[in-house]
Amino acid sequence: MTRALSYSHTEAGIRRKALERHQAALAAQRETSRLEDDRKQRALRIKAAVASFRIIEVDLRPHKPRKTYRPTYARIEARACKLFGLTRVQLHARGREVRIVQARQFVMYWTVRLTTLSKPEIGRRMDRDHTTILHGIRAHQERRAAMGRRLRNAR
Repeated sequence: MTRALSYSHTEAGIRRKALERHQAALAAQRETSRLEDDRKQRALRIKAAVASFRIIEVDLRPHKPRKTYRPTYARIEARACKLFGLTRVQLHARGREVRIVQARQFVMYWTVRLTTLSKPEIGRRMDRDHTTILHGIRAHQERRAAMGRRLRNAR
């Protein structure tokens, strides 16, 4: 059984299809508009982010190397006194108490490692011979090695 369609029914179908196409076109237009708005907002955010960066001046002059820190004999001696709980007078005395000897050897090792003083100069400052300085350096390294701490060789 075939159904015959009237002209008005056909006209309604045509209008309905036209309306659907129109609504689809509007939806597509809204989507395009939304995407453009998103792009514009993203562009504005990027511009704002770029504007918020501070301009950093770059110094193109040749770089001067920084001076390296070199502690003085007096600072090393003061550090040893503080660590071992001694006074400077006790450190320079002739006593052979273990704590005092270890503090002297500490000063000997780190003075040779960190300063440009020669071993005879260090000996004069500590009222000792330069061979005593050599022995003190080796003894300090051996004692620290026995504790599980390997120290670099002092020059």
